[in-house]
Amino acid sequence: MYDVVVVGAGPAGISASIQLKRSGIKPLLLEKDKVGGLLLNANFVENYPGFPDGVSGEMLAETFLKHLKNAGVALRKETVKKIFKKNNVFHIVTDKDEIPAKCVILATGTLPKKLGIPGEGDIVGRRLFYEIKDLPANTGTFVVIGGGDIAFDYALNLSKTAEKIDVIIRGDMPKCIPVLSENVERKENIKIYYRTIPVSMKEEKNIIVECNAEGKQKNFVSDYVLVAAGRTPNTGMLSDELRKGIMPGFFLAGDVKNENFRQTGIAVGDGLLSAMKAVKFLREKHEDYR
Repeated sequence: MYDVVVVGAGPAGISASIQLKRSGIKPLLLEKDKVGGLLLNANFVENYPGFPDGVSGEMLAETFLKHLKNAGVALRKETVKKIFKKNNVFHIVTDKDEIPAKCVILATGTLPKKLGIPGEGDIVGRRLFYEIKDLPANTGTFVVIGGGDIAFDYALNLSKTAEKIDVIIRGDMPKCIPVLSENVERKENIKIYYRTIPVSMKEEKNIIVECNAEGKQKNFVSDYVLVAAGRTPNTGMLSDELRKGIMPGFFLAGDVKNENFRQTGIAVGDGLLSAMKAVKFLREKHEDYR
């Protein structure tokens, strides 16, 4: 029986785990992939306190991992399949085990949305990706679909090594923060196409993205496609009971609950708060912690 199981080792889960350890609680942290969450996709983080010159997402993730290790937090690489509560105990079912816990902090972040157009599913994982960290190569030609912060950050990240990047946006203007669009506009190997709607994809020698550009067909040819068309909370592993609402001993932290407010600083603070709430819950409900 674990005191607290933290699901997800992004900034929120890491922050929660470190705070729990400081409070005398031994958490178990579960992560299906690499530690760092969406930081591993981030080109450059400019607004995280303590790094006045900015820091790459990858380097910040490495710093978080080092802190996690120094704190002595137990970390296991497992995929969580289901979480439910029975007889006042939480059960976390993974691809390797079933883990009982008194508390759960869910910090699973978000999942990327799909475009839902013909041909998309045929090339996922080979030529089409939703996370830049999953790309098999960062050289060649790319099509990035989306007009928000993530799409523009992807384009900037790729611009260091890519031959050409076409950014396809449905609307008349970007939806990202100004500093990102300004940086993209300075890159000679990035070109933005507005009022362009992807309608289908097909794979020949390369990937062909067929689009409707103001009533006319326009095709984009590239080695790879990156889709950044929004994200949705990653809560599919929750039982119906947990999904319905607040339950004592169960806490959400970070992007999984914060809709479009996806910032590292917010996630870190949220993780810290959820850990403090978990400690308060344990002390109130279990005599062993008083």
